Amino acid sequence: MILRSVRITANRAFGPVLRSSIAATAVCQQHRSFIEGCRWGFAISRTAAGGLIGARSQEEPTGLRRGHILVGNTSWRPQSMANSPLEATDDLYEGIIIFDSRLPDSVEEFGSRLDHSLELWTNNGKRGIWLRVPHAQSQLIHPAMQRGFGFHHAEPGYLMLTRWLPNTPSTLPANASHQVGIGAFVLNDANEVLVVQEKSGGLKGKGIWKMPTGVVNQGENITRGCEREVLEETGLRAKFQAVLAARQAHNFAFGKSDMFFVVAMRPEGSDLSLTAQESEVEAVQWMPLEEYSQMPFLLGRPILRDILGSCVAYARGEYKGMSASELESGRAGRGTELFISGHLGFKQSGSSL
Repeated sequence: MILRSVRITANRAFGPVLRSSIAATAVCQQHRSFIEGCRWGFAISRTAAGGLIGARSQEEPTGLRRGHILVGNTSWRPQSMANSPLEATDDLYEGIIIFDSRLPDSVEEFGSRLDHSLELWTNNGKRGIWLRVPHAQSQLIHPAMQRGFGFHHAEPGYLMLTRWLPNTPSTLPANASHQVGIGAFVLNDANEVLVVQEKSGGLKGKGIWKMPTGVVNQGENITRGCEREVLEETGLRAKFQAVLAARQAHNFAFGKSDMFFVVAMRPEGSDLSLTAQESEVEAVQWMPLEEYSQMPFLLGRPILRDILGSCVAYARGEYKGMSASELESGRAGRGTELFISGHLGFKQSGSSL
């Protein structure tokens, strides 16, 4: 069956009228039905009268070609869903991402369609397959694992499964390997350092004063994360000034690695009053820099001693640290990205933070 051109018109039951001419070729071979060239975001289905109705597809994963439903390299929604492949889209690396919003609830239907999909994608030379299973459809996890899928990562609301189709080592990226933390060296005009005692964790009840620390949230720059953490833990509004040091360590929470940035900050305004965060902080105060620089807890550990040296040098005007600027990424949908650098003697194009 050859279709040279298809005009798609949605009736009132499908919302506003949509008209689009699509150059397409339909090929029927055994249980495979394809329409090549659909790139305008329409799921194609037959009506009882034999016509074609197009409805705009749902939003697809960020960074992929939007608005087309793939079966292998093609776009088509077969009439018999029980024998049809799962609806999916290709990624940028010869892989497939299955639309989680269109997964069937039936375990039997899901297994049958997944079998057909895997055969089709293997024959078409696809490589990595990504299957996100919503929490509400967790019954689909076991049949997927029976077909060679494995855990990749989990987030509130879903579990991500993957399968590598070729008989070669998988090149799918691993789950996130690092968490990102910050330590805030906050110095006021009286040359005093903001310090806290923790209410929980390894330093609980030991009477050790330390700089405020915390974990940066997903989607949050370290320049904003440090300001949020200081405000939450101490009630002080302070502004990021520079990155003083960075430390990488391994085997932290759940075996992940850790990137820790020590940043210099200054209080905003003249109000230096402090309020300890009830849930996490036992005590908070301003400590003279000289006293802070002589703390045995910091001097007795090589990594902390070197971090302390950078902080003290910054306080004495002997070290400027590294600046941070938000620059346009130049990639669609990415907005700005954080650029950190030393002082090279030229003016950067971004807005300095």
